Amino acid sequence: CAVLAAVCAISFAGSGNWVFADEASDLAQQLQQAQQDKEQAEKELEQAKETTEHEKQVSQQLKNNEQTLRNQISSLVGQISTKNEEIAQKQNEIAQKQAEIDQQQAEIDQRWDNFKERVAAMQVMQSGGTIAMLGQVTDLTSFLTFADNLQQISKYDNQVLEEMAAQKAILEELRTELEIQQTELETQKLNL
Repeated sequence: CAVLAAVCAISFAGSGNWVFADEASDLAQQLQQAQQDKEQAEKELEQAKETTEHEKQVSQQLKNNEQTLRNQISSLVGQISTKNEEIAQKQNEIAQKQAEIDQQQAEIDQRWDNFKERVAAMQVMQSGGTIAMLGQVTDLTSFLTFADNLQQISKYDNQVLEEMAAQKAILEELRTELEIQQTELETQKLNL
């Protein structure tokens, strides 16, 4: 504004110098345009600074998000690894239980086969063997011993049947437990 006032003062100082005044007017307009251009450039510079600052913030936020995601991925990989180890351990436990079940089943089957053979032998004995054996009894002691032996055999057979029933019940419990563990294992696998 001071320059404009000086230009105006110079232009009016000389009475016949209107040409100089026109030039001063042109200069004043150029000066005013230059000031407007300067203000516009300053606004654009400020906007560019704001945009740059915003881009820096967005860039930093993206870097933070990337690091957070990397940490989450790392954590999930660790959890998956732990779950896989747990699954492998559970599979080993299941395999051991299955081996125990198979062994117990074989023992039960063997005892059952032995029991069936003994019952078959006793049936043969009853159909003629008992009378033949009684024929060999010569005194009362032999007869009482024979009767006692038959009673003990019968008691033993009842005990074997009770034990086999108990073992079968235990075996069924183990099978049920094994099925539950296998179901849990499948669920864990699906949850990965």
